This record gives sequence, C-alpha cells and structure tokens, in this order.
Amino acid sequence: MIRSSKTIQNEIIVVIANCLGDKILAPLEQVKYFSIMADEVTDQHGNQEVLSLCLRFVDVTDKKPNIQEVFLDFLYLERATGEKIAESILSLLDKHGLDVKDMRGQSYDGASAMAGDKRGVQGIIKERNPLALYTHCRSHVLSLAIGKACKVEVLRNTIDVINEIHLFFHLSPKRQRFLETILSTYAPESCIQKLKGLCKTR
Repeated sequence: MIRSSKTIQNEIIVVIANCLGDKILAPLEQVKYFSIMADEVTDQHGNQEVLSLCLRFVDVTDKKPNIQEVFLDFLYLERATGEKIAESILSLLDKHGLDVKDMRGQSYDGASAMAGDKRGVQGIIKERNPLALYTHCRSHVLSLAIGKACKVEVLRNTIDVINEIHLFFHLSPKRQRFLETILSTYAPESCIQKLKGLCKTR
C-alpha cells in the first residue's frame, strides 16, 4: 500500500477535479454561449455561506443537439451581499476560462441580493454583459407557489389525508402486502408497488 501525505492527496484531488472540469467544459468550445444558475446555502458543519454554480448550454457534439446542465464549482462566501456574490461568480467563470461576454442567461432565486436590478447579482452582471438575461428560477417559483397553496385550508387538509394514507400502508408490512395484492389484481400493468410519501421541501 502506497501512503501519501495529506498535501499530496489534496493535490491529486485538485488534479482530478481540473481534468473533470476540462471534460465537462469541452462541448463549450463548439457552442461558446452559456447560461448560469447559482444559489447560496449555509454549510451546516462550518456554518458558512456556500455558493453553488451550474452551467446550462447546448451540447452539439452528438448528432442530436441536447441541453446540458452541469455543476461547475462550489465557492465559500465571506459575505452574502449582491456585490460579493457577483464578484465570486465572475472570478469563478474567469478561473474556468469562461468569458462573461458569452453569457446569455442567468437564473437565481428571488432574493434581493440575487435578483436586485442595481446592487443584486443579476444587475451587476448585466452591467458587464447586457445580453445575460435574468430569469427567476422556475423551481424556486414552484416551491413558493406550493408554500402559498399549503396555507389554504382545503389543500392543507388534502395533503394531510394523502400523507396519512401513505403512512397507513408504509408503517405496516401486512397492509403493504395487501396493497400489492390489490394492485396486482386491478392494475397488473402498473410497476408501482408502494405509495409515495410527502416530500418535504425547504
């Protein structure tokens, strides 16, 4: 067994990460243009703000062009202001050899630090490149809509009943086997064997 110091191990990890990054970004050499998606989250272990940056672009390396969404990098933020986040994103793009002038879209949540026209990330990046159109993240919009809808009493009660039905079968192997028997009799073509539970989102 070859033993290496933690410094050498970290260097190996960095080399592998650089190789993977080059492979992920290789299709951009043909299409040039890209969009970004970014969001910040608090690291539970270090209690520190972390920025996640993803790229979206059209991959034309195959016969049939397709849209790719790839993770690019994580970055720890000293401060979560619009200026600092924009500065971090721009430095991250520069680090990976991506020109902000080739950006055609940017997508974030609706927080003022991200979506603000003047001091938000999208406003600061638009000053550098007016063609980088901002779109409020559709998944985040859906999450907000669901959060609002759950405050409506009828919908809240419906969700509670559906979750109770799931738990009724999930917490009893005997009832679960009975459900599978019923499904095989009345819906033999179905591949579903278990009811799905409530998916708790942020």
